[in-house]
Amino acid sequence: MEGVYTDVNLNEYDLPSCKRCSNSGQRLAGEDGICPEVRSVLDGEILRCVGPWAHEKIFYLVRYFHIFAKGMFNKWNGNLRYIEVCSGPGRCSNREGVEQDGTALAIVKHDTFKYVQRALFIDYNESVVNVLNQRIVKLGIDNKATALVGDFNQPTELFKVIKNDAFNGLSLCLIDPTECNIPFESIRQIYLATNRKCDFLISVFDGVDFMRNAVAATLDPAYSKVKKKYEDFLGDSKFFAREDVKDAAKRNSSKDITIIFRRVYQEKFASLGLMYCDWKPVKNFYHLFYVSANPRGLDFWKKSCAVEPTGQSFFPGF
Repeated sequence: MEGVYTDVNLNEYDLPSCKRCSNSGQRLAGEDGICPEVRSVLDGEILRCVGPWAHEKIFYLVRYFHIFAKGMFNKWNGNLRYIEVCSGPGRCSNREGVEQDGTALAIVKHDTFKYVQRALFIDYNESVVNVLNQRIVKLGIDNKATALVGDFNQPTELFKVIKNDAFNGLSLCLIDPTECNIPFESIRQIYLATNRKCDFLISVFDGVDFMRNAVAATLDPAYSKVKKKYEDFLGDSKFFAREDVKDAAKRNSSKDITIIFRRVYQEKFASLGLMYCDWKPVKNFYHLFYVSANPRGLDFWKKSCAVEPTGQSFFPGF
């Protein structure tokens, strides 16, 4: 990808069959992002259609995973686990006519994956899970990595999927939906299933999902379903009844409502004991929200963000 600096090889190939559709036009992919007309040029299997932010997200994820795995390996005697919710099938089409590894394959192919004892990839789509497992088997890592069916809209189900993986160590969990629709209760259940030994990195689509609906969700009764989705996401059924939210809506300030939205979300994690957090903007679309119970985790995250995909460094000597 021209002009992008990265130490992450995403195994990119031209994808002639890609129609390069986008949200602004006719998008062929369904709600799960799987394109019905395009298959991988490598293995003929399904691909998940992703936006222009995907490369940048993977860049920060893999940089953090590298520091996390190497930094925590000895401290936890190798008892490290990676969990990914909304994993997809492992390969993506990026709407620019290019096929590439997604987050799941970018992690398992990275050199520092050797420091991780277990990896769980969770998706609600059984076909997606099956394809990802096939790709994992081809890489010869199915002894430590597996994809499982799990619906993030079913918190107790998600708890069982993770709890059934016998493990007693430190987990890193990426939650990567395509909108603000994963209930906070599901995140709480993940935290409980990991025995409260888990750091989170969450894609929060406040820029392209919440912000465009914030005012209407506050004022328009016709947006009741959308409103409920955001309340479940926050774990706060009274968010839109807040005076500061209503005042901002009356001023038509979706930006101010979004700032409050992020603050409330952060406070919900703090109520679980996850006090150390950071919001990393990805273009103008959304934020990567990092949160940990340990200040060292936050230090690792900030170091991973010290270099941007352009190659510009903000911490000389890192």
